[in-house]
Amino acid sequence: MKNFAITVRNDEYLWEYLERSRRPVVLYGMGDGAVKLLSILESRGIKPVGIFASDEFVRYNEFCSYTVKKLSDLEAEFDDFIILVAFATHLDEVRERIFSIAQRHEVYVPDINVTGDALEVFDREFLNKYYTRLRDVYFALSDERSKKVFNALISFKLTGRLCYLEQLERLRRDETLPYDAYAVRSFADFGAYTGDTLAEAFEIYPNLEKAFAFEPDAKTFKKLEKNTAEMNVTLFQAVAWSESCELELLEGAGRNTVIRKRAFDNAEMQAKKIRTVTALRADSVAEFVPDLIKMDVEGCEREALEGCRGFFESATPIVRMSIYHNNRDLFELWEKLDGIKKGYKLALSQKCRYIPAWDVELVAYV
Repeated sequence: MKNFAITVRNDEYLWEYLERSRRPVVLYGMGDGAVKLLSILESRGIKPVGIFASDEFVRYNEFCSYTVKKLSDLEAEFDDFIILVAFATHLDEVRERIFSIAQRHEVYVPDINVTGDALEVFDREFLNKYYTRLRDVYFALSDERSKKVFNALISFKLTGRLCYLEQLERLRRDETLPYDAYAVRSFADFGAYTGDTLAEAFEIYPNLEKAFAFEPDAKTFKKLEKNTAEMNVTLFQAVAWSESCELELLEGAGRNTVIRKRAFDNAEMQAKKIRTVTALRADSVAEFVPDLIKMDVEGCEREALEGCRGFFESATPIVRMSIYHNNRDLFELWEKLDGIKKGYKLALSQKCRYIPAWDVELVAYV
């Protein structure tokens, strides 16, 4: 595969298709994802006719001025409609339910920014605007499998079609580590959560001796301390950032924690507690330069990279960096890393199967 080839047909661009279609549109799911999706649809003149949830969650409550119903209720009201999935999942039973619904209805999974500008979508205009930068990342990828992942990822973002998620899953099964696992003796975990990725690292890397980790959420940090008590890990209750300072977070569970100043401002979003947390430059507090840095920091990867600049002055650590929080992550994070340190080889990895295409990492190695 020598070319950056987008195989999407003109009639498959999701947002254009929704704008010209006369068929009713319904949303599957509630929560912040649905609030963002409704805002995007409104900005494009599209008014859904209903919202449904999985039967076990239906209480016929109100959500964004809609009564949340069962799918069977909407099937009784309308002869046919387009379904837009408004939430994310990696659970097999939920995935199977979505694919089952897709056997009798037209189902799409709109790609929505987790962080950043919620109304900016990956459409034809976005592709044309950033085509050269996307192409540069494609040609920087070091193996054919990663290039296929990149093309499938972009095709999914443009179309919302489940078939491209299945393509990503097939490619994920063929993935192997592009670097020597035995060479990793030290590890940095930015976004350690409760310690699951630290535990995984000590299993994957046979010679791993020590690690340090960042986790800002107070309750989660207590679990992290407990779960890593037997590991040689230094913990920082802080955000990995570009400078040492204090930041305000809107605190929620998992991916619902965001930097306050970057939060999507909508009254329908789930209420979150405001917390002031410590932010630190990793290169100013770590006692060693890690052999591998893992970054999954809810859209703060740019700042976390800047806070590692000192590491790259003396070494070339492997970097595993999440690039799914924002559409611009696909090229901006590579550009940021390349501006700090030249000479990396690149690969793409997806940690697990997901709807939509989440948990995608850019792997930089030598």
